Amino acid sequence: MEPYITVTAHFVVTGLLVSYILDELNNFSVPPSSVFAIVTDNGANVVSACKILQAEHGCITFVAHTLQLCIKDAIKSTEIARALGAARHLVQHFRRSSKCMTALRGPAQSADTEIGNIENI
Repeated sequence: MEPYITVTAHFVVTGLLVSYILDELNNFSVPPSSVFAIVTDNGANVVSACKILQAEHGCITFVAHTLQLCIKDAIKSTEIARALGAARHLVQHFRRSSKCMTALRGPAQSADTEIGNIENI
């Protein structure tokens, strides 16, 4: 497993955010060249700060939560909403019936498959 650090910052001014990120990297003796990615929200100031860091240090990329926004939009699709509804209904069926859950566990165990997550949905 690769080491990582997490820094949470709330800034309005882009230049201060860039300085803060560089200071925090320095505090942990992490050269900017070893940063693989910065995960951010889509705030204009944060995106600007990451672009500045990328221009100055080259290798830093940034990942916004755009994927989450795409998934949220996709879920609004009728077909996907219908499929999610059917999956939720199926999971609820197994969660409500211990007999069905027991019947599901047998084949899952012999197939060496974990079904623990179904109980957490």
